[in-house]
Amino acid sequence: MSIRHYILAASLFLASCTPVLDSEENTDDNQVKPKPEQPSVGENEDAKRCVPVIIEEFRELYHPSDAVGIYMNDHTVFPKEGAKGTDADRWHVIGITNHELDGSTGEIHFSNGIGRSLAEGRFQDNPANGGIIMDALRKSPDPTPNPNREGILCWAPHVVHHQGTYHMYYFSVLSSKWNMEYATSTDLINWKDRTSELTLRVVGSHEGLLYENGNIVETRDPMVIKYGNNWIMYTTAMWLDNGVRRGAVAVYESPDLKTWTFKGYALRNLEGAPIAAYSTCESPFVTYKDGKFILSVTITVSDIATYHDTIIFVSDNPYDFGTYSGATRLESSRHYAGRISAHCPEFIHDKGNGKWYVTTAGWPDRLKYEGSFGGVGIAEMKWMTPDEAEDYRKHACDNHESAVLNHSFEKANLDHWTKSGDFGVHMVNDAFKSRYGTYRDMIGNKTFCSYADNYQGGDSQTGSMRSNSFIIADGAKMSFYIAGGKDMEKLYVALVNAETEEIIFKETGLDTENSRRVTWDLSDYAGTKAFVEVYDNSTAPWGHIGVDCILVDGKPI
Repeated sequence: MSIRHYILAASLFLASCTPVLDSEENTDDNQVKPKPEQPSVGENEDAKRCVPVIIEEFRELYHPSDAVGIYMNDHTVFPKEGAKGTDADRWHVIGITNHELDGSTGEIHFSNGIGRSLAEGRFQDNPANGGIIMDALRKSPDPTPNPNREGILCWAPHVVHHQGTYHMYYFSVLSSKWNMEYATSTDLINWKDRTSELTLRVVGSHEGLLYENGNIVETRDPMVIKYGNNWIMYTTAMWLDNGVRRGAVAVYESPDLKTWTFKGYALRNLEGAPIAAYSTCESPFVTYKDGKFILSVTITVSDIATYHDTIIFVSDNPYDFGTYSGATRLESSRHYAGRISAHCPEFIHDKGNGKWYVTTAGWPDRLKYEGSFGGVGIAEMKWMTPDEAEDYRKHACDNHESAVLNHSFEKANLDHWTKSGDFGVHMVNDAFKSRYGTYRDMIGNKTFCSYADNYQGGDSQTGSMRSNSFIIADGAKMSFYIAGGKDMEKLYVALVNAETEEIIFKETGLDTENSRRVTWDLSDYAGTKAFVEVYDNSTAPWGHIGVDCILVDGKPI
């Protein structure tokens, strides 16, 4: 795929990353060994790179075979200890799978894929276990979701390696009770259930503690790192805010990977953050980089609008990443560092090539990357300073050529576009994005939206606009960001044959201002004269369409 069609998804709202701690290398995986706290050494320290920026489009890392399952959701990616670069099982991925598109009720085992390279991707089922693990660890039937199913539901695994043993933490549902589970393996094939040796305990009082049925409420999605001589576990959780249940990330500490003591909430949602009957702080993942602890959390109510909304927090203290009050009140969190468009991501450092990667996954009807029906996606990323990330975001579209002239709308005008009808023209800028928390995936400082001029008339104005014509190149692709209303007949962005005026491809919004990237393969239309049309003939609520960064391989006419 041409580099100009990569998902250029940089963080949009950025904070300082001034470090305090330093680290040393250690032979244990996931090891963080802090030195004594040091004072800041000046302005240059502000340039530490702690903002993740995705620099290529997500591509497939692993998709289970039909015999194993039809998708993979929450997952863990890790290297096999002692494996060489040529080994077919150098890298492993383990994650939730299912044989049916029935949400989570059929997720009764984990899928296991292997591959030799994160850069190459295309992992295959592990032939040593048929791509399935955890069946042997089922304890008893779970009658709640479906009385005909065998085995407990098992979700969100995370694996760490320590002294020759792989330790896997996950959680299960049995008769509507959620439980943390624990298993170990020395060969990544045979896993032994050690849940009876696992203890999660609460000692003393904690602000907002929500404890029911022997567990912190919503304890799930575990992730483990080593910190000094101890281990830290992060999990999804809920806390009680003046009688209101809100999402949170809980943090536990252990000296031996078995006995875990609750230390408090590493992150707490406040008023303004998404809220649901369950915790909206899913899949916490912590990375240690340039003297900083970097926490990513997918804050979602599981709808299309928020499913890929992963927020980044930065802290000197691995036990405290502050609070979150939603996309429109980012100033309330001094730990906020940005966001990426991914669901349940992990940040992975490949020491073999020195590169960093980020993953994404989820239910098939929620995934956004091309060819992503149920597979785990992976993309190369870079850690940037806030200034570098902001500069990358502002120029990512303009830095790439397109057959569509004025493809980025950064000049805040419609030069090279032909407008018809009473079409609204609203150029969304960064101030609007920050204030309303919308159009957050759009890049640059300007985004086109067909909402009424200066907000006069709302969604009542209708019309269309057409780009300049162009000749589609050999092997071409077209990509763009889209947001706004959902109506394939009245609201869409289309590629149109300029000679016949027949629509080749079109796409509509999803009744959300959170934009998504759309990519079309135009290789069958090489040599065709075409143009892009943005069409709005809707006066209903959500009767507008947003578009940005329209990249087409071809020659403008």
